[in-house]
Amino acid sequence: MTGVISSVSSPTPEAAQAALDEVKSVAESIRGVDGPEEFVTLRDSWTTSIDAFAAEGEKAIGGDMTGLDAATTEMHAATDAMLGYCTP
Repeated sequence: MTGVISSVSSPTPEAAQAALDEVKSVAESIRGVDGPEEFVTLRDSWTTSIDAFAAEGEKAIGGDMTGLDAATTEMHAATDAMLGYCTP
């Protein structure tokens, strides 16, 4: 995810949009993974945060950076929670 976050601030809108499209594709793949209830709860939180980041990233490409920091922070937190669950 860190690489994608950096790509949103890419010098070209096309590269930034391509990175966001990849993020959306990854989120869709993640939605297809099933597991125990706790995993599903974390998965749903994670994909929701990814969706919010992508939406704010698209706004940032258009020049509105107001929500990107908060969305990035939330995505990091959700990613950390998921990694914590999946890492023994």
